[in-house]
Amino acid sequence: MKKIWISLLVLAAFAGSVFFVQAQTAPSFATLTSRAYEQQLNDGSDKVTVVMFTMGGCRPCLVAKKSVWPKIVKQYENNDQVNVFLLPIDKDQAASDGSLLHKTAGISQMPTFAVLYNGSVEVAHVGFSAGQEQIVQAKIDQLVKSHQ
Repeated sequence: MKKIWISLLVLAAFAGSVFFVQAQTAPSFATLTSRAYEQQLNDGSDKVTVVMFTMGGCRPCLVAKKSVWPKIVKQYENNDQVNVFLLPIDKDQAASDGSLLHKTAGISQMPTFAVLYNGSVEVAHVGFSAGQEQIVQAKIDQLVKSHQ
């Protein structure tokens, strides 16, 4: 009986360490809120902002965060004229007038990839499934280039 308990403790410790390592290596991305975007506009920033509107529990959002989003972040990480953010709509903070960016932009499906410039929202791609990485990247790149 003692051997069983020791085996279970060793197994539990191993499983816990594997979970901890996976949690540590999961990528984290900069997030945006409607309030923060409003502040950006008020500060006079004329940067292009690439946003993936997402929501907790959205399976296509999770797939996109693991496949295409890291590529988009990497593509623009050294570009001083482009900001790249996730905007989780279920955690959004309203702008000072109470508005939420996804509602004012008419975005209702998740994920939605958009390019924002001077308060204008241009939707690049709605929805996501595996294999659409190049399509999404090309649409975003085209919109970003049109504002630079």
